[in-house]
Amino acid sequence: MQLEDYLARSGDRQLVDDLRARLLKVFDYFRPFQNADGLLHDLKGWVFVEWSKSNEYVQPLNYPTNMLYAASLAAAGRLYNLPQMVEQGRLCANSFANRL
Repeated sequence: MQLEDYLARSGDRQLVDDLRARLLKVFDYFRPFQNADGLLHDLKGWVFVEWSKSNEYVQPLNYPTNMLYAASLAAAGRLYNLPQMVEQGRLCANSFANRL
């Protein structure tokens, strides 16, 4: 999401393109943690996003992390013209919203 914001502010497409493989590897890392709804489930280690009450709801689904994950999938999809990632982000957000 920050990379998408960086591109909008700077116009530096080269850096965005140079980071493509590295960014997609991050999403590859998370793939084994996706549940049937596409949400991240039982992440390894300590997960911290921010200080709100939502951190009381951290296992097996970390609410703040899944909100960021959905938005990040969509942002990466837009950055690299990957409609399947945009759709995955939308589905993840919808799955998460249905749990609330």
